[in-house]
Amino acid sequence: MAEAVRNQNRTLDRLLFWLHSVKTHACSEDCAVFLVGSHRDSVTSLKRQEIATFLAEHLYRSTGFSSLLVLNADNTPLFPVENSKPVDEDMICLRDAIWTMTQQANYVRRQLPIRWLKFLEVVKQVEKPIVSLDDLRQECSLIGLENEDEFHDVLTTFDQAGDIMYQANDDTLKHYVVLDPQLLVDAMAKITCPQPTHFGMPKYVEHLTLLEKKGIVRADFIHNAVSQLNIDQPTVLLKLLVAYDMLCPLGEEADCDSGHTTYLVPSRLPEYNPKLHRSLSERHGDDDQVFYIDFETFNPDVVYTRVVARCLTLCKVEERTHTRTSVFRNVGSFNMANRFWFTIEPMRPAPDQNVLKITVTSATGSNPFDLLGMLHDILEAVRRRDFPNMSYTSGVRCPFEAPHTDYSEPERIHVLKLAGSGEMFPRGDHPLTFLCCGREHQVVRTITGTVAQRFGISSTAVIRKSRPQTPLQFSHIQQLSLLLDPPRVLGNDWKGLADHLGYCVTEILNFQRKESPTMALLIDYGTKVDKVEAARKITEGLELLGRLDAVAVMAANVNRSHSHDGDK
Repeated sequence: MAEAVRNQNRTLDRLLFWLHSVKTHACSEDCAVFLVGSHRDSVTSLKRQEIATFLAEHLYRSTGFSSLLVLNADNTPLFPVENSKPVDEDMICLRDAIWTMTQQANYVRRQLPIRWLKFLEVVKQVEKPIVSLDDLRQECSLIGLENEDEFHDVLTTFDQAGDIMYQANDDTLKHYVVLDPQLLVDAMAKITCPQPTHFGMPKYVEHLTLLEKKGIVRADFIHNAVSQLNIDQPTVLLKLLVAYDMLCPLGEEADCDSGHTTYLVPSRLPEYNPKLHRSLSERHGDDDQVFYIDFETFNPDVVYTRVVARCLTLCKVEERTHTRTSVFRNVGSFNMANRFWFTIEPMRPAPDQNVLKITVTSATGSNPFDLLGMLHDILEAVRRRDFPNMSYTSGVRCPFEAPHTDYSEPERIHVLKLAGSGEMFPRGDHPLTFLCCGREHQVVRTITGTVAQRFGISSTAVIRKSRPQTPLQFSHIQQLSLLLDPPRVLGNDWKGLADHLGYCVTEILNFQRKESPTMALLIDYGTKVDKVEAARKITEGLELLGRLDAVAVMAANVNRSHSHDGDK
């Protein structure tokens, strides 16, 4: 209680972290949370009432946890107790409230066969922290659990209760059952917090330096650390740590001696420091596609480390290339088969919003939306296994200014939903149209080689009519330069037009050095193609880019030419 009174906001942040953890894991609608304030008498009754009122206002009424929190007799979500007394009236009231809520819960009244309870006796008799599924099935057959469906129901039930760990949907984990979940925690503690007594002092220093500077640990140190746990299957334990994304192998074990295999520890990655590490933003340009995954108030740091581990595996990163991937605790940059170079960065744009920002540079012919689909599949696998009730939204940022459909705060990022938690990512290349406060935004996902289509340009449909074209006048080239020179995040500027006109990357970079890239582009294109045909292709490109302001300039060019012809 004294700590809560000293720093109310810090207490609130801690409670929100744990409540989010409970909410993302708890599958039952009967889940109830009691907030207990220990050492009640260390603060005055006035201070107790003050912190209780603060929690009621900022935690119960202002968040989505009102369905979880239990209120006391004063209608506040805080149960202060004095745990130093052998008998305390508030403690008795707390026990009565817990007993009342327990009796009302549906899962408590669930009837289970007696042989299911005997399963826990089998777990104790096995005396192994990890057992293969086949061996456990054989042991359970002795107590009448012979039906395969019932056997898996038992495993699922006790996995949800936290007595064991079993994942039927994972290719690796479905073959094993962890009978002592504490084993994985103890193993990671031995690996990430080694003691000098585990190894010789020189090797200890080498191991600790590698772990702290790069978040890397070698297999021989892992085996030495977990050997103190006295398990007879250290290889299986290592396999499970990898499957649960606690470790990530760098390179294939078959390619080198097992003792020299290296693993990345996502939870021990160093923080990105711009003063010590090269800038990751240099790898991206204005034309790159940016996606967002919005978790609202849920802090996705624990999700980010799991996604990083799977991205490293997906990109087949090895220790010798680890420095080029630039993976840190707060940002990660990856290269996927030279098709995508993408960066994932946790951000908190507003006090009540947490997002993962994904910036993608795509090779020619590669669609960045395919990468977002892969990341969505990774996130869904993590959610189903570790955070079944986690909610998120994947998509692009709304291009319009506030107010938005759901809120009006200017600092929040309005994510236009492509897919959400528990949903399939939309495949195909058909355009997607979104509405925000009556405003329409279209996202194009096709690939035809143009910047506009490669990076999902928002555009209004244009009815193309056969119209006469005339050579482009210099005055209109100047007007187009004013419109197209400024860079656009969506790529529908002079670079998009150059890409449509068939210019390669090197030529585009040369135009970029000019004072007016648009003017240099249009004059150069006029020397290569018939001037009338050039005007037609330019108009066509501007229509595809959705630059109706520039199309109007081209129309004025035609009208002016016709007017001059009439005067003559």
